[in-house]
Amino acid sequence: MSSSTKALDPAFQGVGQRPGTEIWRIENFQPFPLPKSDHGKFYMGDSYIVLQ
Repeated sequence: MSSSTKALDPAFQGVGQRPGTEIWRIENFQPFPLPKSDHGKFYMGDSYIVLQ
């Protein structure tokens, strides 16, 4: 395993391997995957990472 992979947060393992949009909500400085049912629902004051 390369050193760049070791530092990767577990929430991002396998990211970008399939087409589509992936979204994480940041809670207490940690990324948590957002369920597909919540895609498109963004709340003021919250932070997100969106990968397409």
